[in-house]
Amino acid sequence: MTIQNLRSDLAKRQFKPLYLLHGEEPFYLDKAEALFEELVLSEAEKSFNHTILYGKDCDAQTITDAALRYPMFAEHQLIVVREAQQLRDLDKLQTYAEKPVPTTVLVLVYKYKKLPANRRLYKAIAQNGVVFESKKIRDYEVASWVQGHASESGYKIQPAAAQLMEQYLGSDLSRIDGELRKLMINLEPGSTISAAHVERFIGISREYNVFELQNALLKNDAARVWKIAENLRANIRQHPMVMIVGSLYNFFSKVYTVHFIGQANDKELAQVLGVHPFFVKDYRSAASAWPIPRLERGFAQLLQYDLRSKGVDDAGTESGELLREMIWKLLR
Repeated sequence: MTIQNLRSDLAKRQFKPLYLLHGEEPFYLDKAEALFEELVLSEAEKSFNHTILYGKDCDAQTITDAALRYPMFAEHQLIVVREAQQLRDLDKLQTYAEKPVPTTVLVLVYKYKKLPANRRLYKAIAQNGVVFESKKIRDYEVASWVQGHASESGYKIQPAAAQLMEQYLGSDLSRIDGELRKLMINLEPGSTISAAHVERFIGISREYNVFELQNALLKNDAARVWKIAENLRANIRQHPMVMIVGSLYNFFSKVYTVHFIGQANDKELAQVLGVHPFFVKDYRSAASAWPIPRLERGFAQLLQYDLRSKGVDDAGTESGELLREMIWKLLR
């Protein structure tokens, strides 16, 4: 079940009596819940037939009692249980799930993790309703997701702009979606989003960011590396060490992979690395500038400074100074 399938079924009024929305990625769970509120009931029907409950504030019996009621002046009633993972006696819903009321649409929103498939409740819902799983996307998939999400909204985004957003916004899809909306408000429909737009409307610098730090490192451009590093150090709250180290680690990991990939063409290499083909040439160049022994030293240095930034084997060195030390060692 995808978000598109779910929208299609609900729009056709093909309702099931039970829905489990679960998984590690809250973005699509929120979108799925919004579809039920949009498509199941009309505004006039919602007054008597739309109930929202919270897992921490109710129990299985309260949910069951609500679900056993019949709708008033409507074909269905909609019950949404938010934060269902906090329901202390969730498994007691199994009895209702085995024989649900067909005029009730009961939606359990189980966030940040999956309901185990071996649970009897899960099996009952799968048999009599629909299970929708929202999977967490991996870091290397974020730039592609940004491009796809922009396309769905009628915009294009340059690979460098998508990569810039990935570097600074991470894999928080709700945050990325919010920033993309900010861009779209300021641009004409059908526009192509550039790195300049990202800098102007989101406030992410094209010149002084981890993405540019990586490019300077791969070219062994020490002067530019220090210029960028000093800017990051001066704005360390906006560019925390954990983010810088994580980004460099992902970058080095991809460069390390290039050394062992063999004679793959650009398309195959892009697929293995999980990047847009536009960036393949950069990783090939980086592999030439960073032989395996140097990369392995780099991994050790990143680990050391990741731990020190978290207080391990460090008496409280400021993050900016840690960044300076790390850059100095990486350039050696």
